[in-house]
Amino acid sequence: MKKIFFFAFLLALCLPCVASAADSSEDKYWKVYQLDHKETKDVVTTIKIWKKLGRLKETKYSESNIFAPAAEDKQRGYTLFSKGAGEDIYPNNKPGKDDALKELSGSGVKGQFVPLVFCLLAHEDLSGVSLEVTDLVKEGGKSIPKESISPFHIQYEYMRADAGQILKGRYLAPGACDVPEGITRALWLTVSIPAGAESGVYKGSVTVNVSGKTKTELPVTLEVFPFEFAEYSKGHTWWMWYYNGYPEDAVLEQHLINLKNHGMTCFDSAVPASYKINGDAITVDFTTADRVAPLLKKYGFNKWMFDNTIYFQIAKDAKTELWSPLHTKLFRSLLTQFKEREKKDGWPEVIWTLDEPREQEDDKSRTYRTYNDVMNYCNILKDTKSVSNVSWTHWGNAKTDYTKLIPQCDLTTTHGLYEPCDLVIKRTHEYNKPLLLYNCGPTRYAFGVLVKQNKALGNSQFWWGAAHYGDPTTPYAHSSCAVLKRDGSVVDTVEWEQIREGVYDYEYLWTLEQAIKKYKGSDMAAVRAAERVLSAAEAINYPRGKGDAYGSDFMSEHMKDFKGSQLDQMRLKAARAIASLTGEKTK
Repeated sequence: MKKIFFFAFLLALCLPCVASAADSSEDKYWKVYQLDHKETKDVVTTIKIWKKLGRLKETKYSESNIFAPAAEDKQRGYTLFSKGAGEDIYPNNKPGKDDALKELSGSGVKGQFVPLVFCLLAHEDLSGVSLEVTDLVKEGGKSIPKESISPFHIQYEYMRADAGQILKGRYLAPGACDVPEGITRALWLTVSIPAGAESGVYKGSVTVNVSGKTKTELPVTLEVFPFEFAEYSKGHTWWMWYYNGYPEDAVLEQHLINLKNHGMTCFDSAVPASYKINGDAITVDFTTADRVAPLLKKYGFNKWMFDNTIYFQIAKDAKTELWSPLHTKLFRSLLTQFKEREKKDGWPEVIWTLDEPREQEDDKSRTYRTYNDVMNYCNILKDTKSVSNVSWTHWGNAKTDYTKLIPQCDLTTTHGLYEPCDLVIKRTHEYNKPLLLYNCGPTRYAFGVLVKQNKALGNSQFWWGAAHYGDPTTPYAHSSCAVLKRDGSVVDTVEWEQIREGVYDYEYLWTLEQAIKKYKGSDMAAVRAAERVLSAAEAINYPRGKGDAYGSDFMSEHMKDFKGSQLDQMRLKAARAIASLTGEKTK
């Protein structure tokens, strides 16, 4: 005990000195914050001391295995080096001896978005750094136009931490950027493979332009695979929690396009209707729903998920108790009216969600979620032939086994990395019910391999948009995956791009699994090889979590043992196996 107090005393004495040392050394590496946020006078100076105290759980950057820049790099003012889209890239990253950049290459199926990422390390202050791309052309003249390639650079978001700031997010920004001496800037190309693209190998180039410097041209190679993703089953559901209400169509359409382009199939929102109660009758106004439903259909959303707030509100507005005969009649009538409109007007399938039942209520916003509440809720939805979904986490010190209610709901949703939910996953499969995941972290692994490993049919994460900020130059909630600007445009974070990569990982594995099932050929060696790819993916293992959703306890691409290249290799092997089983040939 005396030793502990002695250490604490020494730490208190040394902290100002250490912080001062961190100030001087970190000024160089985190100057980029001032660059991206010119209104901020403070530079991030406390990053190392926060790490030492355990306040910041990011990967500690190690400057081992560093190679010295070539003379020609020093002369032109910068070094270009290789990094994958699935790797962590921060302003203080330096190239390793194996990171020499010779070309950019990627692959995908038609309709897929492919990220091509590399880094620029400045040897002097640079301005006007931008990317210029060409068409990608294959032998025979077919091409992917340069308009299908979007260039970005990574900017960094911060939050206040006493005297300094700490990193909380990274987002994709278009246009030219500046790079101070000693700083690394990630440069990002997103290639949208046209839906009508032929399979084959396409070639082109990207040119790095820097004001007053010699241009650098890099070759680009993109392979388009000779197959398409297998169709999902009816139960597959991918969604992000959307708390922006139902804005005007022009804004909502941009949000829907961004969600759809990141693999989402379900739109999650508040109930798009108002109502009036007159005695024991309820009249529903579908004006908003009638406006939004055609947009969802236009952009291919086949599911529409509503939260559970409305059935609490009905009890309050009717001045009755939850599940009283009056409340039950009113809620059943509302569900019936929705079901009739859903069927009559061809809406996406409506899913009603009850969020996180619990026995011990710890705040007033989470009331009415006990065992009996879940049972009543699911029974009423079943009576009205409405689809019910229950999002389980855990239920405190309940004496009753809540998993007995799983057969009562149509869909079961729970965490995939949160240990208390293991029983929910096990029982859901025992009851042969569809399983969805949620809040496992905004990461590639969580939205891809983890879903497949748990035999789930989809995943979600809150919050999708920081709609309450609407401006990417201000700090956003660290659980957000995008910034929804007031004009409707969307600024994607690196995490949001990782989620899309995760959905693609799942689609490759799902397509491979279907190809194995449908294979009619005689080459059993190809089947065995394909099965080994599936088995290897399901054997990938990452640490378990101890808390809900997006916290640092959950598996993240920020962890030192994560290698994005591992998933890239898995996906490429899956693609080769699919092509082998389907007999498709590259044109």
